Amino acid sequence: MHWSGNYFTLDISKVEAAKIVLLAGSLQKQEAFGGEFSLYMDRLIKIINQHEKLKSFLIIDEFTILFL
Repeated sequence: MHWSGNYFTLDISKVEAAKIVLLAGSLQKQEAFGGEFSLYMDRLIKIINQHEKLKSFLIIDEFTILFL
């Protein structure tokens, strides 16, 4: 997982700047990225479930790569 700079926020349901975020992984790299994916998912759920934000949803395939 890589990006540079600080231009990206996880506030995907903000009315003024809605976004689509895609996190992709593989079972072969589950140990390497499972923890990071889990942290991102936890944070996304907390951010999008706020009053006066756009309605949002998460589509999760391969739940086995997440550490819950």
